[in-house]
Amino acid sequence: MKNTKIYIALLASSLLFSCIDVEEKPSEQQLADFQIEKVEKIIVSDKSSGSENGIKEGNELMEITQFLKDSTNYFPSDQVKSSGQRSTHRIDLIRTADTLTLFLYPTSEPKKIEVGYFDPEELKIPDSYKEYKRFYIHRGILDLLNSMPE
Repeated sequence: MKNTKIYIALLASSLLFSCIDVEEKPSEQQLADFQIEKVEKIIVSDKSSGSENGIKEGNELMEITQFLKDSTNYFPSDQVKSSGQRSTHRIDLIRTADTLTLFLYPTSEPKKIEVGYFDPEELKIPDSYKEYKRFYIHRGILDLLNSMPE
């Protein structure tokens, strides 16, 4: 009977503490260390419509890679804080060696989109900790992706 009371107390306290809204502290942004110029194909998935667009060559591929290489499209001095939203788009940057998958999340900021990703090099190591890294990019990436022909 004594053990039952202890278990009930532990269960009740764990439920109580799990319901408390713990605010996440902002963290440093971690930009992807990925050679954008070697990207051979880009696959863009819009999660709201379920559409998928493959971009292999031409102006569309060049426009997206130029946007991603342009340092003015980033906010390096800002602290990143999770928006708590589901991702709206997925961008697969495919090279011969590996693929970088970026997930785009909406934010309350008018000019920013949150981007999350796993480092492709970390994904190659089995049974190891993989850190989900995040950074901000200019919201213009959505306009660029939405303007691409399917």
